[in-house]
Amino acid sequence: MPDAPPPTLSDPLAAEDMVISAGLECDAALTALERAGRRGRLPGFARKDSRTFTLDCDAIPFEYEILGRIEPASDQADPPHARVTLRVSRKKLMPTIFAVTLIFTVWPGVWLTDSLIATYWSAYGRWTESMPWLTYAWYLPIAALPLPWLWKALLKKSEAMARESAASQIKAIRSELNTEAAQ
Repeated sequence: MPDAPPPTLSDPLAAEDMVISAGLECDAALTALERAGRRGRLPGFARKDSRTFTLDCDAIPFEYEILGRIEPASDQADPPHARVTLRVSRKKLMPTIFAVTLIFTVWPGVWLTDSLIATYWSAYGRWTESMPWLTYAWYLPIAALPLPWLWKALLKKSEAMARESAASQIKAIRSELNTEAAQ
């Protein structure tokens, strides 16, 4: 079974890794990318170890990053060259913060709303004494039901922004390494 072609530049968020063939050796390629990062041509460049690096992708509210790995090419080319494998992924911190914030704001909102309405509308206070579930019955559907659609919209927005940013970053990597996409 032949290998599937790598994703095109138009879809850097595809599940498969993007592979770029560089005309430089591994160390020279990583040094060139690191220099470009220091000069501002690759924003958010961070060298992880002797073969891996990360780049930031501009996306709001959920951040993405490009994880890159530089390895020697499998063929014995003369002169030797490197293969750069790139994968775009969403960072886990912001979605976690969003989820925790939503949980800790919706639930206390029931108590606060119940208390405020009972304070300023005495009839409601009497109703909730006999029916303590009354505020839950109308507040939770209003506050919690839209959350899945909100979450989906935020994911979609972030993914679109990350796709655009990743395409720009990958184009900059190709420019810095003077490369072509691996065939």
